[in-house]
Amino acid sequence: MPLILIASAIVGCRSATPAAVAPSIEAWSTFGLSCGERRADNVPSGLFQWTCRSDHRGIPLTLLVDGDDHGVFMMTAQVPGGTDPRTAGQVFDDLVGASLPLTTVRAEVGAWLRAWDGVRSTISLGDASLSLERDTSWVTLAVLPGPRHSVNDPVRGP
Repeated sequence: MPLILIASAIVGCRSATPAAVAPSIEAWSTFGLSCGERRADNVPSGLFQWTCRSDHRGIPLTLLVDGDDHGVFMMTAQVPGGTDPRTAGQVFDDLVGASLPLTTVRAEVGAWLRAWDGVRSTISLGDASLSLERDTSWVTLAVLPGPRHSVNDPVRGP
């Protein structure tokens, strides 16, 4: 009997990731990121957050993911601020290649990232909006994969 309860608890924890986000978390895990358990965000948005970490190409990489039953809402990736812009762009390009929410704009985003020269830059492609900037602490890639750009935006059907 206790074994059944333990198995149920394990299945319950795994089902905590919404079905619309789980394939992305799995893809990032396959990419090499270690993603922690979901937690509620710190604002009353109804979103959940995951923190994923790894070293990629010898660079510490952190990915913060916000999502819900409708999918990934926002991704924020960071590498240390002292990272060379070309290297940071390549690390982020590799990450985008493993990011299911960006499948339809992957090539365009990759070209933008690989050409980045360290100056703040933004781009909109289809439903996706991205920004890339650096300061002394972090190089940050912020991504709203769309179609929602606000938690309260209506969700379109498939």
